[in-house]
Amino acid sequence: MAKGRWSANFSKKIKNTIWSGDIVTDVPGQRVYERRVIQCPPRILFKVVTNPDSDGADPRIKPQGIITAYKPASLTSPSC
Repeated sequence: MAKGRWSANFSKKIKNTIWSGDIVTDVPGQRVYERRVIQCPPRILFKVVTNPDSDGADPRIKPQGIITAYKPASLTSPSC
């Protein structure tokens, strides 16, 4: 049985963010995906941080996978 916040819905958010989100950071050891709503101001729906590099000395183990995934806290922004 899943514990904490993990659920089928959480897995779906991760999948949708990786498949249809934007890559906002892509550096060695870290790739960050964001799924956003285009509005004024833009709002981030979900964020997934992954490690796309190989695991240690074995290049066949690639990628390492998801480091973390979360819904960012909403911030109050000035209106457009």
